[in-house]
Amino acid sequence: MLYAILFDLDLTLGRPVGDMAVAERQGHLYASVGLPYTAEEIAAAMRRRREAVSAGRLPGVVGPQRRRDLLTAYGQTLRLLGYQGDAGEMAHRLYEGYARLPFIPYDDARPTLAALAARGFRLGIVSNHTPVARSTIEAAFGDLVPARQILISGEEGVHKPRPTLFRRGAARLRTPPAQCAFVGDNLEVDAKPAVAAGFGLGVWVDREGGADQPLPPGVRRVTRLADLLEMVNICNT
Repeated sequence: MLYAILFDLDLTLGRPVGDMAVAERQGHLYASVGLPYTAEEIAAAMRRRREAVSAGRLPGVVGPQRRRDLLTAYGQTLRLLGYQGDAGEMAHRLYEGYARLPFIPYDDARPTLAALAARGFRLGIVSNHTPVARSTIEAAFGDLVPARQILISGEEGVHKPRPTLFRRGAARLRTPPAQCAFVGDNLEVDAKPAVAAGFGLGVWVDREGGADQPLPPGVRRVTRLADLLEMVNICNT
């Protein structure tokens, strides 16, 4: 039986600025801290960075989640853009600035959370984010998810996909991990590691409808949050 459901934030419950491509969103971010680069220039620099990291020419990870990895990625991208200032300082401004972008919940986010709460499920949010994001998260969902049930990696000192953060989220909801589900847009950072951490269900929100692929035991796929309502009914029958 499932008694609690925890959610990722970005690209699961909503998206900064709105529905747009990653490069366009990064364009808004860079503009918000006074940088003049176009979305196309940023996209090209991000692509060059990914290729260099994959080939071992630059240190770092391709899909950064931890603060230090994100700061490294921002700094590398700035240098590839030809930024002449202090890339380290500007990387910090970009990292904090992302949390200050206007956050737009998906149309099905609040209705799904409200319906789950009405059915008695305990709800939580676990996000790899800076503490600056707390006010944004509470403004968007604080009436549905109590503040103490919102865990932010920058406050907790640990990031997904580390099992500690998933288990800490379950503990905050006073529910054994085996009776919890975790819902997120990143299969490798959210759904799979949640199940590996002992969660009873990991749900991959594949809004883009990617290629069908086999999923490990305990992991299921949905293309919209509203599908969770039927899924948890099935799991609890």
